[in-house]
Amino acid sequence: MAKYDPKMAAFYRRRAKARLDPEFRPPVRACAGCQRPATSSRHQLCDACREESRQRRNKVWADRGPRLTPKERGYGPEHARTRARWKPEVDAGGVACNICGRLIVQGSPWHLSHPNDDKRLEPAPAHAKCNIQFAAAVTAHRRRRERNT
Repeated sequence: MAKYDPKMAAFYRRRAKARLDPEFRPPVRACAGCQRPATSSRHQLCDACREESRQRRNKVWADRGPRLTPKERGYGPEHARTRARWKPEVDAGGVACNICGRLIVQGSPWHLSHPNDDKRLEPAPAHAKCNIQFAAAVTAHRRRRERNT
């Protein structure tokens, strides 16, 4: 049996009321940005606020510069060879994560991670989650430092 959901119950009551009363109009949602009526029941913003938000987002992406290819970011044939060299050991389940130090469980996703974000050092296996979190923290720190200078 389905769990009772108050939002869905309210939806079905409005729908039933709309069938019975031809004059019934569902409540108009207010725009989350300017509190004017939203132009769609699907979006939280009105058209003007949605366009402003889109322009702000596009400006942020334009400020970051052109996107580099994987090879330009350092994931070329050398990276593939290094990963292939580590693969048998990681698949056997006897390798510790380069970031957290725990063992990488057999069959779990893993990445090659540079120790301390230093590209001059040899990359070693790390849990995919550890590597992504570490990279996000390093990037956030770098952006904060750039913003403050």
